[in-house]
Amino acid sequence: MLKYLYSSLYFLAVLCCFLCGCNKMPKVYFFGDSITKGERAGSPNLRWTTLLSEKRAWKEINYGKSGELMDSTGMLSFQNRYRSLIKERSSLDKYIFLAYGTNDANFNDGIKNVMSFKDGYGKVVTYAKAKGWPDSAIIIIGGYYISNYSPYKFKSDSNRHRQYINAAREVALLYHVKFIDLDSAMRKEGATRLLSNDHVHPNDSGYATIAHEIDKFLN
Repeated sequence: MLKYLYSSLYFLAVLCCFLCGCNKMPKVYFFGDSITKGERAGSPNLRWTTLLSEKRAWKEINYGKSGELMDSTGMLSFQNRYRSLIKERSSLDKYIFLAYGTNDANFNDGIKNVMSFKDGYGKVVTYAKAKGWPDSAIIIIGGYYISNYSPYKFKSDSNRHRQYINAAREVALLYHVKFIDLDSAMRKEGATRLLSNDHVHPNDSGYATIAHEIDKFLN
């Protein structure tokens, strides 16, 4: 039901903008892994970034990349591309969403890599601020709910996953930017019922729940 509600509200918002002569929608940038990209959603229109953008009449710019980490090392690190993707903030730019930690928790081991994760996040946030993005426009998502069981044979369990969520929270507090704990929210709203059959990526209900929880947070 949420996805149909969002689509209807998006249509009304666009119609209102058209009638008022406002044809410039706020732009929102989404950076993250395969869940940001919308893997296992029934269609790209059902991923959380699109549902949220439709609800709020934003222009969605989605840079989600499967397997990407925030860790400061490796070929799949966001450190390799954030400087080319985060631009000087313009008058139409609304938010930057940063959603990392699931792959970091799975592919990395030990305290050293949690510190590397935090260091990487700090570099990205510092760079965004230098490009004119204020604290209130930078939003860190501290991880989604994933099951302890997955056919992917994730190394991560809920305790290790929580370590990275807490690390992301610490970064947000240190740099005074916004933070959303979607793991806790998804547990309250259905947990495994919100996951696809790989027990990692959300199903359509999961993506709709994520969009709804972020929309509530922004309100």
